[in-house]
Amino acid sequence: MSSNKTLCRKPFRKVNDDSQEGVEGAIAAEEFQLLDKAGRIRAVLTMEDDQPGLFLFDEEEELRASFCLDEGGEPYLDMLDKGEITRAVLWVNEGEVSLNLCDEEGMFRAQVYASGDDEGHGMALTDKTGRLCAMLDVGVDEEGSLMFIDKKERRRSTVTLVGDDDGKPNGSNERARHG
Repeated sequence: MSSNKTLCRKPFRKVNDDSQEGVEGAIAAEEFQLLDKAGRIRAVLTMEDDQPGLFLFDEEEELRASFCLDEGGEPYLDMLDKGEITRAVLWVNEGEVSLNLCDEEGMFRAQVYASGDDEGHGMALTDKTGRLCAMLDVGVDEEGSLMFIDKKERRRSTVTLVGDDDGKPNGSNERARHG
């Protein structure tokens, strides 16, 4: 499934846009703060390490989300819980996109990823120490596989669905490898 549409639209006009006649110019600063009626900071648009970032805060002025560009100019969205612990990160990096879900301590526990250069796509699950436990993957050959890894980081079981000559799944070609 792909879409050429985006939910976000540029809220500004180009400098040479004729519809800006009579407009004095732009307001420029290194940081803008959005305050609520009680004077609490609710959003900050700023430059962080020479990259733009938007930071959103709750009513207690606790950081809840940020949308930034990393050092390489790649975008990421970081969502935090009330304790300011990262719980989800959406990241685009050099053609790959990933959604990382974190536990209550901020440890990555699940990752869904898609590669833009035919390296495959899938999902990885980890335990509370960050050790890979299971992986569901569609590789460059467009075949799916499910892999389980034990505590000694050995692959214990892999199930791969292989198609017949027409590319249709064939139950007789389904195989499991152990050890």
